[in-house]
Amino acid sequence: MPWAPQRQGDALAHAWPLTTHQLLAYVLAQWRATRAQSPTAHLSDRDAFLASMPSDFPTVPLTWALEGDTQLLKALPPLAARLHEKVQARFEEDWCRLEALNDATHASIWASIASPGTEALRPSKADVLWGWLCVNSRCVYMDLRYVRHEDNFTLAPLLDMANHTSAAGQECKVRFSEEGMELCAQRALREGDEVCITYGPHANATLLVEYGFLIAHQEGTGDVWDGNPHAELVVDNAIAERFRAEGDMGAWKMQRLEEEGYSGYATTR
Repeated sequence: MPWAPQRQGDALAHAWPLTTHQLLAYVLAQWRATRAQSPTAHLSDRDAFLASMPSDFPTVPLTWALEGDTQLLKALPPLAARLHEKVQARFEEDWCRLEALNDATHASIWASIASPGTEALRPSKADVLWGWLCVNSRCVYMDLRYVRHEDNFTLAPLLDMANHTSAAGQECKVRFSEEGMELCAQRALREGDEVCITYGPHANATLLVEYGFLIAHQEGTGDVWDGNPHAELVVDNAIAERFRAEGDMGAWKMQRLEEEGYSGYATTR
């Protein structure tokens, strides 16, 4: 398919490949838009799985932006606001690419999952954002032999329901093989125990803008920090103030940081 990501060993280059994120987001958006018009229709053999996706993402800043909720956006801490701008730019770039797809490509992508005889509606920007956030928050790495490393991930039924934990002892490990993937607990689990994975060593600002949640510090624990172990503090202003006080030497240091790409996001954890 000319819109599919390039695989290793493909004889010819694809004409205009989408990224995996764009492709999955779009087909999910097609399903959502069409399901809204035909709630009981059999659209795909994947209907049950797709229906298990979150109905919306009300706590993700991208949703606030689309809905015009400036009050919530203005309440973001400075670091979260900066990260949100970067995530917003990623989404807008993907939306522009997907909005421009012609009718033949739209139909061809839908045919990859659809039941025979079904046609998909053109998804709105809200539909695409929903699909984009599903992909952003629920996909896991898997080697699909795509040329671009960042295209090698997939949606994984059941596994995608595992929540994030920052506690190493509670994390279940995902193992990959040619036959698929498996989720392996590091300790014995009892019926009713929550199965968790880690989304990565992320600070709360990243967790909020990418996934819509954060890890809070529990009140009443005194001086013991039981919040996010990857909490970080932005020290850009402190560094800039220190360099300004050093005069010419400080200006030289700032120039060196900028030349090496280390200016603008200095944190301590």
